[in-house]
Amino acid sequence: MRAERPTVIIGGLALSLGFILLAAILFWTLLPACGARPLFGPLFGDFCPEPARPAVSDRLRVAQESRSELKIEIAALERRLALIRCEQPVRTQPPPERASETCWRIDSDYAVRDERSSREIPVESWEVCVDDEGRGRQRLVFEGGVSCAGEAQVEVSSTTVAINDVGDVACDNGFRISERRTTCRIGSDGRAICRQSQEAQEGDQWPVSLDQ
Repeated sequence: MRAERPTVIIGGLALSLGFILLAAILFWTLLPACGARPLFGPLFGDFCPEPARPAVSDRLRVAQESRSELKIEIAALERRLALIRCEQPVRTQPPPERASETCWRIDSDYAVRDERSSREIPVESWEVCVDDEGRGRQRLVFEGGVSCAGEAQVEVSSTTVAINDVGDVACDNGFRISERRTTCRIGSDGRAICRQSQEAQEGDQWPVSLDQ
């Protein structure tokens, strides 16, 4: 009976060592899979290598894509700018200064005779102006609003005024005033007492007075 005890002890010790060895093998087998690191550093040269850092590569990729998009947008803007025409501002010239004018206005009853009907048409206003260079213009307005305008040849001296139509005077309703001749004498009060005739009615004259 005493000879059997060493055999039992040796067998139990071998069984315990076997379990310990099996646990150690499993530990070293599962250690790289779980990413754990031994307390005293790696036992193998490439034990549990650190995973790659995708964050840096992702940022680099995003930056490169943004750069490409910016290049495309800049190229599109440059093409749009090339199509835009830069218009130079139009420089308007100021209107030329007109020479000073001397104007005479009707100061009495005045009418123009219609050649077709021989009817006298009352004139509401008549203004004749001449500038320092001798250019004359005139405008008549009949009762009812019909307006007539044309050039005039005006000669002024210290005591006389001569007003001659340059051709017939056209009106805005199609009516035309036959060419007239007006000769005036300037009185001491500055008014011009005139006699007027029309080319179509030779020999007929009628008075009219003008004032500045």
